[in-house]
Amino acid sequence: MTMTTELFETIAAIDPDQWDQLVAGRPFANWRWLRATETLLGDSKSRYVILSQDGVYQAGAVCLIQNRFHSRLLQSAMGWLPRFFPYVRCDMSLAIRSGLFFADATQFDRVIPALLTAVKTLAQSENALFYSFDHLLATDAAWPYLQALNLHRIAHFSEASLDVHWATLETYLESLAEPECQELKRVQAVLRQQNIVLETAVPLNEDLATLQNLVSDLASSQKKPYRLPQDLFSTTHRLLGDDFQLIVARQDGRTIGCVILLRDDQEWLVRWPGVSVTHPLQAEIYTALLVACVQQVILAGGQRLYLGVTAPQMQKQLGATLEKRFGATAVRNRFLHWLGGRLLKVTANPDADQSTTT
Repeated sequence: MTMTTELFETIAAIDPDQWDQLVAGRPFANWRWLRATETLLGDSKSRYVILSQDGVYQAGAVCLIQNRFHSRLLQSAMGWLPRFFPYVRCDMSLAIRSGLFFADATQFDRVIPALLTAVKTLAQSENALFYSFDHLLATDAAWPYLQALNLHRIAHFSEASLDVHWATLETYLESLAEPECQELKRVQAVLRQQNIVLETAVPLNEDLATLQNLVSDLASSQKKPYRLPQDLFSTTHRLLGDDFQLIVARQDGRTIGCVILLRDDQEWLVRWPGVSVTHPLQAEIYTALLVACVQQVILAGGQRLYLGVTAPQMQKQLGATLEKRFGATAVRNRFLHWLGGRLLKVTANPDADQSTTT
């Protein structure tokens, strides 16, 4: 039976029920979440590749057309290039996951070649300099096929997550190794002494400009290349409702830190932390915000918390499990593909786990 390939520019043009069936079991990947992602990641153009048979979705790829590099080092060194020659990324940017989906694992070998070819064709149609499949795991079934296509494998940051099984914050802290437990308790004590409190908040009751500046300033200090929507907090709250939670840190009534928690059923995701970069307790406030996220997931009865990309020391302090992810990249011109492989090795992010680079 014939497989058909379709390209869509927005998730709104895709059948919601069919898409949700295709991605069943993958958190933060259903139609509603992708609709929200399109709005929140407004500096990118969304593209969706769908393979169908007899009108039924068999596989899909979530892609972005970008004019900024994902790597902060590449953006700093060659940020002018994608402004003229964009690139195509296949991934779930909001959830830091692979953007490849398959309805039936037993049919994987039959549909994966056509899906990868369709993404390459998309890159050609967009005049993209290169294309990539990001946030892959070494165990992903797609990786052998990407290897066969001679794509460059590049390291990403390791993502941290917690399987939440504690009844209270206290039992969580006591489950940690002694040095980590004592450090987190020290942080709590220091913040209490400085009259810094953390609490959940409603965005509409907050000074949204202050929250936005906290997130933007922290992102800039960490040289993160992404752009934030001007109305990040109100927009996210409007789109996601009860699946959005805001935690703020205040000192003597002044907001000095914030973080957003997103929920999909029993899975939670930390996004867009913000801390005053001039505050002498910046590191402690950031740590306390993440601990507050753990506490909120415990109170909500959640099962897993994705912490996103955090410093190795922070991951250890929180007792998080690390998940090593990588990307597979191809430059469309053969010589530039070879040259790009050398360049990627030279500009590889030193903070990423280089054991995933070949």
